[in-house]
Amino acid sequence: MLGSDAVTGAAAGTFDSKHVGADKTVTIGAVTLGGADAGNYTVGSAGTATADITPAPLTVSANPASKIVGMADPQLTFVATGYVGGETEATALTGGLTREPGESIGNYTILQGTLAAIAGNYTISYTGANFQIRDTAPVLSITALDAVKAEGDSGSSAFAFMVIREGDTTGETSVDYKVTGSGADFAEADDFGGILPSGTVIFAVGETSQMITVDVSGDTVVEADEGFTVTLSNPSGLATIGTSTATGTIGNDDFVLPTIAASPLTKVYDGLAFSLTATADDGPGGFDPDTDQSRFSFTYYAEPGKGGGIIDAPSHAGSYSVQVAYVGNDVYAPVPSTVFDFTIGQAALTVTADAQNKIYGSADPTLTYQITAGELVTG
Repeated sequence: MLGSDAVTGAAAGTFDSKHVGADKTVTIGAVTLGGADAGNYTVGSAGTATADITPAPLTVSANPASKIVGMADPQLTFVATGYVGGETEATALTGGLTREPGESIGNYTILQGTLAAIAGNYTISYTGANFQIRDTAPVLSITALDAVKAEGDSGSSAFAFMVIREGDTTGETSVDYKVTGSGADFAEADDFGGILPSGTVIFAVGETSQMITVDVSGDTVVEADEGFTVTLSNPSGLATIGTSTATGTIGNDDFVLPTIAASPLTKVYDGLAFSLTATADDGPGGFDPDTDQSRFSFTYYAEPGKGGGIIDAPSHAGSYSVQVAYVGNDVYAPVPSTVFDFTIGQAALTVTADAQNKIYGSADPTLTYQITAGELVTG
C-alpha cells in the first residue's frame, strides 16, 4: 500500500487435514480487500502458509466394575468429556482400558491401558477406578420399619424403611428407590410435598443396612387412609434384589363428626326382640355412610328418654329408648351418645265370643271365643 491509503484485507485458510501436527500446510483462499482505497489495488494468488494444530484436552474417567471370582471380566467402560467438532468415542479414540492383573478376591485398579486419541488429537487426562473381584454377589432387600402412622396436621412425618445388604459387603453397592401410590386409596404427589420421592441408597464397604426416610406432608383434609409402595431397582455391579417392595400407610387423623341415624323406630308386636340398624353419615359432605354394625353399640332403656333403667332389647308392646354409640372409622369421629325413642305397638286381634246356652238352674257352661281377625304370635 502507498502512503496513507486506507485498505483492509481478509482471507480464509484451509489446513491439509484436521489432525494435530506442526508446520502443517495451510492453503490461503481468495483475499478480499476493503476500505476507502481498496479500489487502487488488486490481489494476486495468496499461496500457502504453515501453522500448528495442537491437541485438545479430553478428560476420561473409568467406571467402577466388579465380578464374581472365577467369572470372565466384564467390559470396562468410561465417561469422557471434551470432544470437539461433533466427535464421539468411536471417532476420537482407539484402544481400551485394562486392569491390574489378578484373579483372587480383592480390589484392582482399572488402568488406561491402550486407550488413546486417534492421531494424537487429544491430550487425555485419565482417572482410574476400582475393579473388585467378589466371593458372592450382594443381595438387597427392603422392609418397612415405621411406616404406618398418622400424617399430622402440619409439617411432615417421617416414615422409615430399611434396605438390607446380605452376602458380599467388601465393596460399594448402590440401588435406586422410588415411591408410588398403591392400594384402593393411594397416596399422590401432594402427600409428599408435591413430588413422589425417589433417590439412591449407597452402601460403603462393610455396611449391611441403610435407612430410607419418606417424609409425608401433614394436612387437615378429611380423607381415607392412603397407601404407598417403596420399590428398589437398578442395583449396581453384580448386586441383585431380593425383596423389592415395602408398603406404608398414611393414617388419616382428620375426622368429620357424623350424624347418627337409626331405624326402624317403631314396629308391631311380633314376639321378637327389637332390633335397630344404625348409620353414620355426614349428609352433603360426600363421604360414604358407615353402615358397619360392628362399629355401633346399643343400650336399651325401659322408658323413653333413657328412663326406667337399662334392659335387654325389649320384645313386648310399649314405649322405650335406645342409646346408640359409635366408635368411628377412618373418616368419621366417634360419637358416644345418641338417644332414640321407639315404640313396639300392640298387635291387632278381633275376638268373637261363641254363643252359649244352659238349662234353667244348671251351672253356666265354659265361655269360649274365636279369633276372627289377626293371629297370636307364635310361641
